[in-house]
Amino acid sequence: PMMRLIQGDVGCGKTTLAMLAALVAANQGHQVALMCPTESLARQHYQNFKNIFNDSINIELLLGSTKPKERKPIYENLKNGKIQIIIGTHSLIQESVEFESLQLAIIDEQHKFGVSQRLKLLDKGKSVHCMIMSATPIPRTLQLSQFGDLDISTIVTMPKGRKGIKTRIVEKENYEKYLSFLKTRLSLGEQAYVVVPIIEESEVLNLNNVSSIETAYKKYFKENKIAVLHGKLKSEEKEKVLKDFSDKKIDLLISTTVIEVGINVINATVMSIYNPERFGLSSLHQLRGRVGRGEKTGFCFLVSYKKLPPESKDRLKVLEESNDGFIIAQADLENRGEGDLFGESQSGNQSSNKLASIFMHFDLFNQVSQDLAKFEKQNADSFNHIINKLLEDKNISTTI
Repeated sequence: PMMRLIQGDVGCGKTTLAMLAALVAANQGHQVALMCPTESLARQHYQNFKNIFNDSINIELLLGSTKPKERKPIYENLKNGKIQIIIGTHSLIQESVEFESLQLAIIDEQHKFGVSQRLKLLDKGKSVHCMIMSATPIPRTLQLSQFGDLDISTIVTMPKGRKGIKTRIVEKENYEKYLSFLKTRLSLGEQAYVVVPIIEESEVLNLNNVSSIETAYKKYFKENKIAVLHGKLKSEEKEKVLKDFSDKKIDLLISTTVIEVGINVINATVMSIYNPERFGLSSLHQLRGRVGRGEKTGFCFLVSYKKLPPESKDRLKVLEESNDGFIIAQADLENRGEGDLFGESQSGNQSSNKLASIFMHFDLFNQVSQDLAKFEKQNADSFNHIINKLLEDKNISTTI
């Protein structure tokens, strides 16, 4: 079965590929499961799938917030095969979810799920094809691909008309200039996101928070409509804020990272991220992918009041210099380590890891790959025997 990562920048068309693959599986009489990290992203996919397929395919949505009386018929129709495509969150991996014939599992924003969660979905069927989608693959996945555990397809072109995103680091000396620029963009009728790491002031952490930034911004941007969004709000409140922002009733949205995935507002052109040194490069890349999604240029500001240490600044410069999710994931791999390839840890450098490094031994990987291809041609029987022996080792065959 397929085990493939579809890698491409935010908004490049990964969902279109997922739809096409789902259509193939559904037309062959099988079932498809699409798992998303957030309810808002699952809802967005559900709406898109329904709009494209109309009523030609039976599509359902299963979330943590789905009421028990609505869940029962969904469970029944998954088990008897009436539902062809199911879109949902972690709810899809509950024991009560059973499929008649799950053939394709699609995992969106793969870096948001743990290893065991991905495996649980695949265990819902036999020889299930798996399509993983991400703008920024986790370092461990990148490393696994070098060992042949994962095939990679990269979408290198963006839809026509995209102007791209410009990224700048903002420190104390150019903070006023940044505020003035933001005011100009808002006066042009554009919208902006401001992301902060925590909701309220903390005695332990010296970080910007939603409450203090909201107060400061309301003083500076008096003519603009400002709203806040964070995890403590009820689902209905979150949905209302997002809808109002989408409907241009809100100019400036101050939020935690709840907007990292699944938000698509074409008119939003500015993304400001406070305390960027607190975020991984992949998260920062995902966040800035919320802007520049239409025909207007997107702007991303990495804002720090204090002087950044040289190593933090060098790390953030990767984002200033590149919009390529693969380059960013490689930089993350160098910073974070690849984790335990025969276990579940997704980052860190394991002392027990005796495998090579894709950076230090890249030429060796290429040579080994060529040698294996040559050996397979010359000794097909013994090569297949070795492969079959390796497949018996669960540590190797289940590392994804």
